[in-house]
Amino acid sequence: MLDIKFIRENKEIIKAGAKKKHVEIDIDKLLEVDDGRLKILKEVEDLRAEINRVSNEISRDQDAAHKIQLIEEMRGVKEELKVKEEKLKETTKEWQHLMLQVPNVPDMSVPEGKTDVENKEIKTWGTKPEFQFDPKDHIEIMKNLRMADFDRGTKVHGFRGYFLINDGAGLSFAIWNYAMDFFLAKNFAPIIPPVVNRR
Repeated sequence: MLDIKFIRENKEIIKAGAKKKHVEIDIDKLLEVDDGRLKILKEVEDLRAEINRVSNEISRDQDAAHKIQLIEEMRGVKEELKVKEEKLKETTKEWQHLMLQVPNVPDMSVPEGKTDVENKEIKTWGTKPEFQFDPKDHIEIMKNLRMADFDRGTKVHGFRGYFLINDGAGLSFAIWNYAMDFFLAKNFAPIIPPVVNRR
């Protein structure tokens, strides 16, 4: 999935790419929804910061009457926060739906065509396997072998979220260990950088 910052900075390229891929997506609508999402997100964060600030003030305040006043004021702020969070949830859902429709930008040298007949095959290599059964996709295989939990992952993380479980988690660790051994043998120094939270 493309980054919203990239989409915003390359709006015309994204529109041209979608047209070339025959994908109907309203990029202007997506950016409008994103503007709304960011606005509500800031309002939610400001209200949370205000609640935290006043909570600290209440814990330090020695004046009982003033504490009661602050608590009463915070009830209204918390109700407002609840409404804003619900609005943010709905806007984010709409934003995610639109984001999933944005196609990757095709190489401009790729010929246009609606079907395989109109597209040009550049080259093939290897022998294509022929199965005596209907092959399963990776999601079905992971579910059947209990290597991933997509349902709970989506609830926790949102769209495209998943938990690797059992042998799925083991396989992931094995790949990381192999990569570490491979690069350490070539004298690479392992580094864990700080994680940047992008919005």
